[in-house]
Amino acid sequence: MTQTVVTAEIPYPLIWDKAGWLPLRLEGKSYEIGFERSWRLGNSRVEMKFDRQGRVSYTRVAVRLPYLTTGDDSEELIRLTHKAVNRLLDVYRVSTKEFHVGPIPAQELGPVNLSHGIVDLKGDGSARELLSFRFDMGSGLTLARTQEMDSESILDLAYERPLPVVDLLVLNARRSLLYEDYRIAVIEAETAFEVGVDQVLKRYCLSQTKMDAAGNVVAAYSNDDVERLLDAGLTNLIQDHLPKALGRDFINTDEHQRWHQDLYLLRNAVIHDGEKIQADQADRALAASEDALVYMGVITPERWPADDRLNRVGGQ
Repeated sequence: MTQTVVTAEIPYPLIWDKAGWLPLRLEGKSYEIGFERSWRLGNSRVEMKFDRQGRVSYTRVAVRLPYLTTGDDSEELIRLTHKAVNRLLDVYRVSTKEFHVGPIPAQELGPVNLSHGIVDLKGDGSARELLSFRFDMGSGLTLARTQEMDSESILDLAYERPLPVVDLLVLNARRSLLYEDYRIAVIEAETAFEVGVDQVLKRYCLSQTKMDAAGNVVAAYSNDDVERLLDAGLTNLIQDHLPKALGRDFINTDEHQRWHQDLYLLRNAVIHDGEKIQADQADRALAASEDALVYMGVITPERWPADDRLNRVGGQ
């Protein structure tokens, strides 16, 4: 029988002993999966605890499809292999309680370690390889980039200045999106938005002045006043206070509607219901957060190009 086998290497050194070909059910269809631990140093008696990078040992995984492919359907083969590998890892981490193990992003299945071949499966279970292909994962080489270090970064290093929290949160969300940790991407994106709202209101309040009884110009809000205001709740802040700080409404804008629908409700579903998030949902959520932050003037669009946000293999 002629079949297709897709092989991959993953950095996690699974402690399960190899068990031959195992039945695997995905999307209502039957496949087979096999795995084998390999050692980089040739010594199978050593390991590194919590090794997430496969520095000492790693695992070879193979997925066998019960039909012949020509290689033209490479995107589907990559998708199935990606899903099969992560299903194996989910079952493994629940069974062994190896908590440091996580899902493998599709981009980290290649281009070096993902290939497929056509094999002839004999009656005794042995297989003879007829043809082998290496997947083109589409990552491609580009010219090496260089950039002059800016003066602000030099000052950040020299004086241990605090880095902008919103920038760090957006970067965290983008990283989580790239590595397919979609729940965390949504949570970080919403946190960035809420911190941005607080920053806008705090800056506005602390810039306001008033006349005291003696006719002196004094601050209209103390730090304690600002902290009490920020405890009023997000809905109240957006409805009653944000328009004053921005000089225009946020509610009923396109940015507000997208934030509420694509990010806020989704974050609540993640937090309260453990909702499973798909790639396109996480991407829309992060876009909604970034666009709202731009609208509020917290970040500037030229520093956050949108086409850098979703940068996964095949745009998956």
